[in-house]
Amino acid sequence: MGLRAMDIHGLADPFCKLFLLPRHSQAPGLRSKTVHKTRNPEFNETLSFHGVTEADIEIITLRIVVLDDDKYGHDFIGEARAPLKGLRPQQTRHLNVYLSQHIPVSQKWRDHTDDRFNESRYPKGKLWLEENSWSYSVDSIDDEDKTPEEEDWEDIGDWDRGRILLTLCYSTRRRALVVGVIRCINLAAMDNNGFSDPFVKLHLKPDPHNRKYKTSIKWKNLNPEFNEQFVFETKATDLSRQALEITVWDKDYGKSNDYLGGLELGWNSKGERLQHWVDTIKYPDRVHERWHHLSEEVLCD
Repeated sequence: MGLRAMDIHGLADPFCKLFLLPRHSQAPGLRSKTVHKTRNPEFNETLSFHGVTEADIEIITLRIVVLDDDKYGHDFIGEARAPLKGLRPQQTRHLNVYLSQHIPVSQKWRDHTDDRFNESRYPKGKLWLEENSWSYSVDSIDDEDKTPEEEDWEDIGDWDRGRILLTLCYSTRRRALVVGVIRCINLAAMDNNGFSDPFVKLHLKPDPHNRKYKTSIKWKNLNPEFNEQFVFETKATDLSRQALEITVWDKDYGKSNDYLGGLELGWNSKGERLQHWVDTIKYPDRVHERWHHLSEEVLCD
């Protein structure tokens, strides 16, 4: 309940992914259904991990990640964790926990006082679970930002196309949207040598001039640095009706380029992508920098 809004209408399309930590080879991650257009979803599902022994119960932790369903990449809403030590068979108990920001998998559990349940520290929402009984505590994280390299998203499995760092600024002097392509990390390897030769394409649409730009090619690189800037002349009032399409490609000679991933920033985007676009419109003449996950969804080129 009380999940954060992810779209311009103040709603979300949430679903849950469940994992056992440390990763359990006999128990892969599970996924709930998606409940559309709500911040207070009711799932009413029973998800079962198979191959878990009584000895496993004493050392593993249940990780619940809440995501927003979107074809351009599932946005992170929040997560919670509960150690399963002390779990007893055939006993059912309701568990009510606040969702937190992303907690790196490698982070150590620590003891905390009851102020960890203060809702102001966990603005992501609240999660109700019905499981067998166990004693539990909720871990917390520092509020400071972490770089993508410090984060561990691999077990979630929704962002395996890498990430891109972009800057946006609407310049009132130039009457233009200025887009900076800074860098990418963890791109997919498309070539036999284990690398890719990435470049980025940009397209603001609709655009009466149909302008399209692309960066230089970074050879044999899965973590390229571009630091290139592009200018789209447009009215500030038109940005609410436009969208910026970003696609990343692997350069190939003699055949079609391979699609590495993409995203769209605009009024109809969701989550971090929507926030980036809204901030750019709301606060002109400022540089707004954000990381975005790349989606495998192929955008029209």
